[in-house]
Amino acid sequence: MSGRRLLQGGVRLGLGQGVAQGCALGRNVILARLISPENFGIAAAFAMTYALLDMMSQLAADVQMVQADDGEREGFQATAQAVQALRGLGIAMALVLLARPVAGLFGAPQAVWAFAALAGLPLLRGVTHLDLYRAQRHLDFAPAVRTEIAANAASLLAALPLALWRRDYSAMLGLLLLQAAVYTAASHWRAQRRYRWAWEKEVVRRIAAFGWPLVINGLLMYGIFQSDRLVIGAAPRMLAGNRYTLAGLGTYSAAFALAMALFVLLSNGAGQLFLPWLARAAAQREEFLRRYGTVCHAATVVAVVAALPLIALGPWVVRAVYGARYAAAGAVLAGLAAMFGLRLMRVPPTLAAMAMGDTKNAMWSNLARSAALLAVLGAAARNAPLAYLPLCGVAGEALALWVSIRRLRRRQGIGSESLVRALPVTVAGALLAAWPMAAGHAMEFSQSLAAAVGSTALTVAALTWLLPQMKYEMSEVAEVLLRRGETPRRTAEQASAAISAAPLSTVGEG
Repeated sequence: MSGRRLLQGGVRLGLGQGVAQGCALGRNVILARLISPENFGIAAAFAMTYALLDMMSQLAADVQMVQADDGEREGFQATAQAVQALRGLGIAMALVLLARPVAGLFGAPQAVWAFAALAGLPLLRGVTHLDLYRAQRHLDFAPAVRTEIAANAASLLAALPLALWRRDYSAMLGLLLLQAAVYTAASHWRAQRRYRWAWEKEVVRRIAAFGWPLVINGLLMYGIFQSDRLVIGAAPRMLAGNRYTLAGLGTYSAAFALAMALFVLLSNGAGQLFLPWLARAAAQREEFLRRYGTVCHAATVVAVVAALPLIALGPWVVRAVYGARYAAAGAVLAGLAAMFGLRLMRVPPTLAAMAMGDTKNAMWSNLARSAALLAVLGAAARNAPLAYLPLCGVAGEALALWVSIRRLRRRQGIGSESLVRALPVTVAGALLAAWPMAAGHAMEFSQSLAAAVGSTALTVAALTWLLPQMKYEMSEVAEVLLRRGETPRRTAEQASAAISAAPLSTVGEG
């Protein structure tokens, strides 16, 4: 199996995710411009509620199809499809039962019916045809990519007419249900096998054994990516004297969607391109260390180039994308850019550990990252401005990065000196980009643009001076993207399976 084919699969997945993220962002922009921030906040509550129940029951039967030796077998697939359908039914029942208390928790009693109607999402996704994942056993990502693009494109195309018609949170509900329906229909249309269910007890046992660690990691990821918005939405009913509102939740969610679209795409792309490259050298210590250093430098540069301009231009970007009603999200976007930039720097040690067979590095670092929830609760108890909440995430990401680096050294004996040396420079660059806004200076766009370009250029120049080998290694990164060398069959399959098994946020996300 050629390295070129593996790379083509990774690039195709990356492009597909890019289009899907773009469609999702476009849908959110249309809704944000046509409905009020309060209604957008209720729409965000939909996503948080469904995501929690989804992650609590994520046994990854679809991923098990990719990894298992007998995942190609029809009985295995039919059993996995039955497990998926049963899981979807369970989530749907929970959504109906919890609709009233959840709507009350978010201060939206008028939306009880909508929270109950969310039950349609797991029911639709539960009957997805798993031929999409069977194809990935052969590094054929086209069916999955086309299905994902079709679903997100349908949601985007329907966003404008539905938002103009409804003008409230029900527009988001309709788009989510439409997206799920198109995804499921497309999965059946592209399938080669007849859809059926079976119940092989041994397969069910293996799916459960494989999936329970992913449930734990999924809950950790929920705490990382959803806890701040959950606190904003629920704090007025949980914390005496808290003055957060649904409009504030909508504002924060708008900034979060913008930052998430960019940084998830970058982190997933890094995982898909560099994990196989590292895995091929896992048995060659010296070569592995050299490649790991290259990945560290590449991730640092990408983090700087992506995060610093958003930090400096946050208010302008928000106004351009969402309009003046969401102007308060500018400072939130700046903080989120710093948080996600630091998360990008956590990609290299996570990938290195995964390439060496250690999948617990991400779990332990995510557990450390979850400690930021305590800081978020403390900030909410003091009615801190929304822009302070991402700073709690920045502190959490710094702790998670330290845990990941430390575990990599202790377990695999691999140091991360280049990351450690680069971190103070990148922090200084972020402070330089944020200084005008933090100091309260009213700046014209041209001045903010100059701050973005200047801070980014100075930081990259300082990194190149501090790590002189970086400029040579960037050319090697370009070579990785174009190389046509052969990959041993076993290594390619392991790398592909690892990519498929890792939740999106593990190599970066849910």
